[in-house]
Amino acid sequence: MSSPNDKSHIKLEKLQKKNAEVADESVESTRRMFAYVAKSNEAGISTARHLNEQSEQLNRVEKVNDHIHDDMQEADEKLKSMQNCFARCMQALKVVSANDGSDNAWQNKDDETVVINQPQSANADRQERGVVRQPPKSGYIKRITNDAREDEMEENLGQVSSMMGNLREMAVNMGSELDRQNEQIDRINAKGDANSSQIDEANQLAKNILKK
Repeated sequence: MSSPNDKSHIKLEKLQKKNAEVADESVESTRRMFAYVAKSNEAGISTARHLNEQSEQLNRVEKVNDHIHDDMQEADEKLKSMQNCFARCMQALKVVSANDGSDNAWQNKDDETVVINQPQSANADRQERGVVRQPPKSGYIKRITNDAREDEMEENLGQVSSMMGNLREMAVNMGSELDRQNEQIDRINAKGDANSSQIDEANQLAKNILKK
């Protein structure tokens, strides 16, 4: 027959075993959490990089529209000069020269700010370079055994907290960058429409001159 001390010892062993199982499960849970957030952080950095590349492409498209506009301005001046030379031969031609608002797309050209820097937070930039912000040393869990497993849980949760902060900052920055790019796309579309209208008018003017 077992003594009360033996029973107490058995209960203690069971309790310790249960605590160890819970600790192991907790460590594994923080590992999975860390892996998931780390993957999300990498995806955020990759998305920010793609946004930067898209921004550069939009800048190139807008510059092309600006060059087209400048070329059409020069062509328009030359066509009008030719028109003046043949003015006597074109008395029957009614030329309506009015500002149709096509230049409105370029009104704020000098005030435009081109953003080509990658829209990611400073913390994300440090992470991409391999510099990770050090998380707090403790305070995420209530320590019981004070062993290596609890140390790992503290470290994992600290890294998770740090990367969650990075993700929040990247989300805000990418949202702002998307808004800016949407505005730029609208501006590019307006310039494209204005260029198309200007080209049509120049073609029509050239045809009228040649008819005479």
